[in-house]
Amino acid sequence: MIARSVACAVLAALYVAGAARAQPAVHSRAELTMLMASGPTALDALTPHGKQVFLDSLKWGERDLSGFSPTPLVRELTAAQIAGVLRLLDSASYADMLVRMLNDGAPLRFAAPSTTLEAAGKAFKQYYEDNEKRRWASVDAGTALGTDDLARYYHAAFAAYLQAQTLSSRQHADLLLLFDVASQVVLSSGDAQALGQMRAIYAEFGRRGIDTRRTLDDSMVRALLAGRRFGEARAVADAHPRRGREAIPGEIDSLGASFRGRSLYRFDAAANTLERHAVAPMYGTQVVLVVDAGCKFSEEALKAIGSDRALHERLGGAGLLVMTLPRTPVPTRFMADWNAKYPQLALRAPFNAEEWADVDVVGVPAFFILENGRVRKTISGWPGQEQKTVLLRALDGLSP
Repeated sequence: MIARSVACAVLAALYVAGAARAQPAVHSRAELTMLMASGPTALDALTPHGKQVFLDSLKWGERDLSGFSPTPLVRELTAAQIAGVLRLLDSASYADMLVRMLNDGAPLRFAAPSTTLEAAGKAFKQYYEDNEKRRWASVDAGTALGTDDLARYYHAAFAAYLQAQTLSSRQHADLLLLFDVASQVVLSSGDAQALGQMRAIYAEFGRRGIDTRRTLDDSMVRALLAGRRFGEARAVADAHPRRGREAIPGEIDSLGASFRGRSLYRFDAAANTLERHAVAPMYGTQVVLVVDAGCKFSEEALKAIGSDRALHERLGGAGLLVMTLPRTPVPTRFMADWNAKYPQLALRAPFNAEEWADVDVVGVPAFFILENGRVRKTISGWPGQEQKTVLLRALDGLSP
């Protein structure tokens, strides 16, 4: 999803903020509907199914388009056709970014998925959106809803479609829909079974000779990195190189599979390696701060802590741990840049989502106040310095 507003949430999605815009062509759903009713538009370059998926993704603000999914455009269109659609929507500033995502691959123009699977895909999308709303609402009450709900829904709804013996007989469009749904589940919940199913579908693309350079390679690499499958991610990246892709980091894991507890990665930028270290058992009050790359509110929270000695010491006294999101790829560039600027506020990455299951992040930045290892309160966002007061009161056991 591409959005003009600065939004920081888990996800599995792409956000761009504050780009300059050209003279608008349409800037409301009503204007676009009228234009499409009057005759052909640049959107007609999409397949009928791709066009509907793209239209369903459009999010409108009070004055113009506030967000959209680039996936149908990148998969189906040429560079010139993408530029035409973006001009129509007054979003031409995104053209260069989307064209780079083509990666010299052939367009993926398939027929619509089967009727039953398409309906299941729409129901999943609605469930995902409703579940995210419930999770956001739960944060204010201090008890976040788990993402396991999404994985359970996915397995119940799609198990019949994902049998290994039937994948080879499914049409291209069905496989593409199943791949996208599995990717959403992996990036939202870290579900290992969904990652395995995604890997099987990706292999089926290869057996069919489908060109995977347009979004599919990157989606597979991203999911494997989110699942901490660094070796597999490197193998896919090496087999399907792309200009501008960051080098896959190496992993040093001296704890091994038998380790029980919580652990974090430290990133060595010079060696491009992630080394796993155990986190001491948590006794008493401790603060875990979760941040993400590209989120200005995360950076503002980090800068406030890094520059406010009293706040830093107060949080340090509560055993402050600063880490990235548990269910997304490790943002090594962000970690390297931050740790170089603020070595006293070292940024780590979780080993996996299972070890940090209680740290259920809905939006970032998120402060988790733990008591003897259990989450007692969650404080999300950094609207300004007033959040410092909220945080300190919570640490003192007071209501904000």
